[in-house]
Amino acid sequence: MRFKFPMLCVVMLLLGSLPVASHARDGVMWVAELSPSQAASKVVKKTGGKVLKVTLEERDGRGVYRVKVLLPEGRIKTVFVDKETGGNGG
Repeated sequence: MRFKFPMLCVVMLLLGSLPVASHARDGVMWVAELSPSQAASKVVKKTGGKVLKVTLEERDGRGVYRVKVLLPEGRIKTVFVDKETGGNGG
């Protein structure tokens, strides 16, 4: 009897860590979406610049973050980050 409770806790922790599917699109689409700060962090890692502004837009029916960044060499660049996948949004 004492063994069941710890095993149940382990199973519950494992189940709780799995992503939850919302609906199918090219297989499975996950509920978790990128926040504006997560999109900004991705751009900082990619460019090494300083984020000036993050706005949410729609492109081709999908939500994308438009991240304006000041690059280390002084240029301003706009990077688009897909809200659902975190990939290049266009």
